[in-house]
Amino acid sequence: MRLQVLFFNGIVGGTAALKSLTASTGAQDTATDALYSAIDTTPANLVGTITIKENISTTGDQTYTANGFTLGNGTTNQTLDLTTQSGNIAFNSGSGLGSGFTQGGSGLIVSLTTGGGSVSGLSGSGLNYHVTDTTASNSSSSSTSSSSASSSLANVLANNLAQQIYFSDPLYASSSMDGNVSVGQPILCNSTDLTQSCTN
Repeated sequence: MRLQVLFFNGIVGGTAALKSLTASTGAQDTATDALYSAIDTTPANLVGTITIKENISTTGDQTYTANGFTLGNGTTNQTLDLTTQSGNIAFNSGSGLGSGFTQGGSGLIVSLTTGGGSVSGLSGSGLNYHVTDTTASNSSSSSTSSSSASSSLANVLANNLAQQIYFSDPLYASSSMDGNVSVGQPILCNSTDLTQSCTN
């Protein structure tokens, strides 16, 4: 099975917030009666990575499911804003090799803003993050250890329709297809080797 990667290279929902966003990479769920596009969400079976380089804004839920995550665009002291007006923000990370969170640059601060919703999946991530609930006086933070114009693809996504982006590779098939989706500025990458990285 080849590595599935999903990149958010530019601002998503900057012009108009998306209704919701579900981004998933993984292997096909082979359970009886599972849809072909269903992903096995057992942490030990998650594969692939999601990279979020710039801000994302929705009115509803943001759900990210992958074995590993890279947050930030590589610049020093970046503040990455993930905002939902009334939904939840959830990160579902794997437990295998390469799982967890990686900072895209030193001094990264992940700012998560909700309008009454919850944030899950970042506890123990090693990231410096701050959660603000705009409907309450309470906010929390954890500490361990602006962008160019949106591309045309990001503008297409920036509407009020629910967006679901799935990557699935059947466990039973020997596929030679690479899985790459870029949202924002396109990248050029031919890497299927985990030791190589893709750059703009």
